[in-house]
Amino acid sequence: MQPWQQSGPQQPPSQPYGPPQQPPNPYGQQYTPQQQPSYAPAPAGHAAPRRGQGLAITTVALGLVAVLLALTTLRGVGLAVALVTAILATIALAAKSQGGTWFAVTGLVLSMLSLPVAFLVWTLSAEPAQSDAERQKALQECIAKNPEKVLECAGWE
Repeated sequence: MQPWQQSGPQQPPSQPYGPPQQPPNPYGQQYTPQQQPSYAPAPAGHAAPRRGQGLAITTVALGLVAVLLALTTLRGVGLAVALVTAILATIALAAKSQGGTWFAVTGLVLSMLSLPVAFLVWTLSAEPAQSDAERQKALQECIAKNPEKVLECAGWE
């Protein structure tokens, strides 16, 4: 008979080191793991925003930027932002299943509002430039008639 073919009941292998023990705590207290705190669900009146509204909310922000830029000397940039906002709002409206319809409509309205605002600011700012051109023409005519009275023509004397 071979050594690996023993007959009779076999003994389970013994653990040479004994059962595992926890290391001692250097602070002298017994460590007991505690359960993580659970968080209560949000109140019924405060629903979290739905996923997919990001594009619609972005159109509102860009619409506001377009209107503000239309009020400044960067109205050309404002018109470009308004065009991009209108395109994004149309895409957000086409994806109605993702929600945010009112945000997309608001963004579209703001982008369309920036167009007449930019035009109005442009027409109002162009008026002083025309009066400046008329003033410069009158100054040149005065200097042409009286070259020795340049300061007087300019209104500095």
